[in-house]
Amino acid sequence: MVMGYVLKGTLLFITIIPIYLFVLCIRIFLSKRSGKEISFKKELLRFIFTFYALAVVGVTLLPITIYVYGSPPTYDNYISVNYVPFTDIAREISQMGQHNFSVAFQIKLMIRNVGGNFILLMPMGMLLPLLTSKVDSIKKSFILGLMVSLCIEILQFLENYSGLTFGRIVDIDDLILNSLGAAVGYCIYIFVSLVISKYKNSNKVLQN
Repeated sequence: MVMGYVLKGTLLFITIIPIYLFVLCIRIFLSKRSGKEISFKKELLRFIFTFYALAVVGVTLLPITIYVYGSPPTYDNYISVNYVPFTDIAREISQMGQHNFSVAFQIKLMIRNVGGNFILLMPMGMLLPLLTSKVDSIKKSFILGLMVSLCIEILQFLENYSGLTFGRIVDIDDLILNSLGAAVGYCIYIFVSLVISKYKNSNKVLQN
């Protein structure tokens, strides 16, 4: 007999968000007591980024099953690793209409998979430049996205291998799409910053 507990993404929000808010309240209290100023804009951005990071973990690494009694099932046959870029996407395109599903459904599924991986780290590329000056180029955003994506893929492989979950595919396409998404997110940040700066300058000219 095998017994275990399923850890879902909602557990992260239920446990970590209240702790985060509690620590934040303490920090605000101590800062006011010592006369230090707190940037509520910065704190709001940190909270949004924390919420986003938990969502990424929940989507990519959870749910998992923690076994407390008996041996977990082995899923060696389900461990799939793709080393060649875009082979899976090319295969899906070539097999359109060859299955019981409609072509429209298969297209939607492929777009959701490709688009989801592309969008996954895009908010990171937009938010991190607002939180730290160290992320100040497309190259750094791309490399950071690559590192985060690589960590996710390694953890997914370990989850599969240890039997905590199964069916997740470790795919180089995810690395490429995630990294590009982070870089595009930085480009969006730059574009929005330029628009805001131009708008402010225009208002100053009109006021003068």
